[in-house]
Amino acid sequence: MIIHREDNFLPEKYCTDLIDIFKTYDSTPYHDTFIFKYTDPEVLKKICKTFPNYNLQFPDNMEIVQWPTNSQMSPHYDPGDRFAFIIYLNDNFTGGETVIDGVSISPKTGRLVLFNNGIYKHEVRQITEGTRYTLISWYK
Repeated sequence: MIIHREDNFLPEKYCTDLIDIFKTYDSTPYHDTFIFKYTDPEVLKKICKTFPNYNLQFPDNMEIVQWPTNSQMSPHYDPGDRFAFIIYLNDNFTGGETVIDGVSISPKTGRLVLFNNGIYKHEVRQITEGTRYTLISWYK
């Protein structure tokens, strides 16, 4: 169901640096979140090395997403996508679990989740306190 989940995929300091990058630049509102399009060559290199059989070197999109208190994403599919990954950049907030095909995944700083977002229904539960940050990407 979930293709891969790996704790400590990125070190905490790297995650903090990505949050700082997000805070340095202007972000774009999207629904009830804020996004900053950001391609991280080091993360992509590590993704390709970790998953050599999935052809993941060129994502269709990569971005840092800020999820303020009360933000959430309803259950949905992303038709046409092969894979998506989420890397949690922090975990000092309440709520914000990712649910993939009924399986709830708690955010943990540096944790990677890779799954087929075109096949599996997924959602983000409401952030009830604090701000959630993720680095996400998807592949057609």
